[in-house]
Amino acid sequence: MVGTIDYSTSPWTINSNNLSSSGGQDFTINLGTNEYGFFAYPAALGEAYFYDRDNMNILGAWDGASWTPYTPDFSELSQTGPIVTEIDGVKWFVYRTDYPELGEMNYAVRFDNPGMAINETIACDLSSYEVDANYRAIDPSPEPELGDGTCSVSNLPRHGTSASNVWTESAIKALSSELSSTENQRFTNNIVGADTFGFFASPVALGEVIFTEVALGFPGGWDGAASDVDDDAWFLNPEVKYSPIVVRADNTDWFVYRMDFPNSGELEFDIEFANAGADLNSTVACNSDSFPGISYGTVNGDTDLNIVSIYAIGDLSSPLTEGSVSSSAYEINATYLDDGTYDIYFATEASGGVLYGPQAIIVTNGEITNSSFDVSTWTSTSN
Repeated sequence: MVGTIDYSTSPWTINSNNLSSSGGQDFTINLGTNEYGFFAYPAALGEAYFYDRDNMNILGAWDGASWTPYTPDFSELSQTGPIVTEIDGVKWFVYRTDYPELGEMNYAVRFDNPGMAINETIACDLSSYEVDANYRAIDPSPEPELGDGTCSVSNLPRHGTSASNVWTESAIKALSSELSSTENQRFTNNIVGADTFGFFASPVALGEVIFTEVALGFPGGWDGAASDVDDDAWFLNPEVKYSPIVVRADNTDWFVYRMDFPNSGELEFDIEFANAGADLNSTVACNSDSFPGISYGTVNGDTDLNIVSIYAIGDLSSPLTEGSVSSSAYEINATYLDDGTYDIYFATEASGGVLYGPQAIIVTNGEITNSSFDVSTWTSTSN
């Protein structure tokens, strides 16, 4: 994969794309403010060689992987080549440009062992390479992962509106308004549009939230997060979950609440947190297992996968829910599915690509019970 990384943000901002094959090829990269370029691949391909297409195919300029970002010490500049990291139990080489903010660059890359097939193995000795001990070379989340049963007040709560369910970290951060503190307070949402709902997101570390509509004086109205925005009669489903959903953001759990109905107009709410007033970055013991949560996991067997979909058993006419795949990790929102068995598929493209599946899965309390898949043994077709 090739992409850009900005170490000045927390978490780091990473944008990446998979290359078309494991052979030599050309690529273009554009480095903006504070951005370095990185290039990563399984170490079985051997070392890589980068030729600058814009400057007479000069070799080099990708030796900064072990240097301190932005302010390298002079002694570091003699360290060249890649570092070794690990992704899904496989050793990878990671190269980084020597400097950031270089604008658009065009390179050709060549490998010692080009054209190897997916899952092909080769003898290799990586003992002479610097090891990325924390496995953070291309990890967008430099903050330490919290242990099970621990949650962090990683950021201030947010609220806003959306016509789509809010169930990803990026969607949480796209909510338009941020509260000024973690104290109990009043906020206003202006929800206009036939298909537009109000959403509220807060770290699980703050505890459950009680919403009281100021004009009516009684709590409630925020129980729709575990239902499909297109289901106008979700509250009639006997298996519906009247609760927030749990989304992973900032390396910790967040609650996402959704108003029961769309197009509610301008409404004021008083909110009360179970752990009101907690300091930012403080941690508390927590257990969100009883709440429906987004399903996260890994999928191996094809590095070009981009889409994960869940269908009713034996029915490919329309997906019940869809999610994304990136760097062998998938996420999908199954929180509004009834408990039961379904078919899961993985695909490289929405159409015109490779479709793997079906594979039977079980959904319990809105989550997939098995989280790891390997499509290399699955039936594959063109979609």
